Formats: sequence, structure tokens, C-alpha cells
Amino acid sequence: MDHQPYGEETTSNERKSLKKTILDAQVTVETIRKPKEFDASASRTRPQNCGGKKMRQRMSCFSDMVTAGGVDRYYKLGETLGSGQYGFVVRATHKTTGREVCCKTIAKRALDDDDIDSVRREIQIMKFLDGHPNIIKLDEVFEDACNIHIIMELLSGGDLMKRASTSGRFSEKVAAKIFQGMLVGLTHAHEYGVIHRDLKLENVLLTDESDNPTPVLVDFGVSTWFKPGQIMRETVGSPLYVAPEVLKQNYSCEADLWSAGVMLYVMLSGYLPFQGESDNDVYRAILLGEYDLTTDPWPTISASAK
Repeated sequence: MDHQPYGEETTSNERKSLKKTILDAQVTVETIRKPKEFDASASRTRPQNCGGKKMRQRMSCFSDMVTAGGVDRYYKLGETLGSGQYGFVVRATHKTTGREVCCKTIAKRALDDDDIDSVRREIQIMKFLDGHPNIIKLDEVFEDACNIHIIMELLSGGDLMKRASTSGRFSEKVAAKIFQGMLVGLTHAHEYGVIHRDLKLENVLLTDESDNPTPVLVDFGVSTWFKPGQIMRETVGSPLYVAPEVLKQNYSCEADLWSAGVMLYVMLSGYLPFQGESDNDVYRAILLGEYDLTTDPWPTISASAK
């Protein structure tokens, strides 16, 4: 691991080396690819014209992984749960069983060829990792002329960002339980050759609103396959959580552990370890290992948690 360990100071020589890395990697940190979010402008109704001939040619982009028949045949779509650049997420109910699920609808007109590959890979990864309690369960996939519909389990506890925003700091006991569950899910993914690459508070859902929820990893949109010992170069992720080796374009699955550590820091302290006026300021702090373990509330947090 090429991380600055928690609690250790960076030496003068290390700082000089890291500063040189920042200068050498300036283009990299300026152009890190951030995951796309859902678009509130996406229509919930099926448009009359979804892109004409070009869109019809893309009708079969996902035909090898979908359930026959339209999503409306099996599910009644309900309230909107979220929206962003690609499409929207709604609560849905199976018309036969009455089971409530989450339906993620992606407008195909918003996808370029690389996006289509990413969505296909996301679906493949969720299917491959299916059955683990700490990883979101994919039920089925539908496709029509305009949209791809991904049916997943519905979790009632919200995401970690919502929990942190409403509840403030977590107790060490609760934080440890959630962190342990996250690591179990990550270990499963890594053992099956999948690196998440975008772990953050918003991408961990909780099964319920209790003080003892099970954390579930979601959003494998920028995840990819890897082999043991493989080094990746593509700079992807969310700036506040990205690992230093990702910024240096020399990383493997261990980068996920850094992001998980950032999340644990937030759960214990109530604030992010790396901050700045701009993304580049954040990247500099990450590369220099500049974070605080001395001011409030850290004196009240146990040494083992630190």
C-alpha cells in the first residue's frame, strides 16, 4: 500500500517527494474522471421519440441480459427516490407478489458507447457478486426502445451520508459494526476480482433505520475486473475519497480500503479528513497525508479506533 498510515507524520523528504508527485501529476488531478450522477431532467414517461433510427439500432445493447417483456408488465412504478445525469430511481412494486423493489431507469439516449460498456459491466458485476449480504442484490433487468431498467432490492435505512447528516457522529460500536460489514463486502468483491473504485458515504446503503443496520455496497458504475497483481492507471472516483495511488495512476484493489478508511474517519469525527477550496487542494492534502487526529472530537476517541 502506498498510503500515509493514520497517525504518522510525513517526513521532510517524503513531503518533498510528494510535492514533486503533485507537480508531475498535475494533469492527472485536473482531469480525474468522476462518476456520472442521475439527471433530474430525465423523463419518467416513455417519450414518443427516443432518438430515431440510431436508438432503434441500439435496442439490443442489453438483449443478452434482460427479462423478456417490458418492466410495466411486471412492476408498478411508484415514487421517485433519486435522479441524475443518466436517469432516475423509483420505488416499484411487483404486480404479482407485491414485493417492493428499487427500479433504476437509465435513458439510453444519454449513453455513449463507453457508457453502454460501463452499464453492461455494472450489471455483470452485480450478477456475479449476487447473494452476499453486504452487496446490493440485482433481481432482473428490462430494456425497451428508450431505457434500461435495473431492478434491485429496496433498502429502507437510507445511505450513510443521510445517516451521518441526521445523526451526526457515530458511536465507536456502531461505526465498527458498519465498517466491518463494509470490509466483508469489499473482501468478497476483491476475492472475486472486482474493484469498486467509488466507495463513499452515498454508495453504502443501510438495511434499516435501527442502530444495528447491515451496510450494503451499491453503485458499481465505475467498478471493473482485475487480476492479482494487476496495476490500474485510470483515474476514477470521487475527489474526497480517492486514494493517493489512484492520483499517481498506480493502484490495485487496495485503493478501495483507503476510501473505506475515509468513511470510517467521517463516521467517528463527523467531518471529512481531506478538504480544500478546490478538488486540486483536496488532492494535495491526500498526497501529503494532511489530516487531523488531535482536535475535537479525536481526544475522546479510543486509540484502537484511531
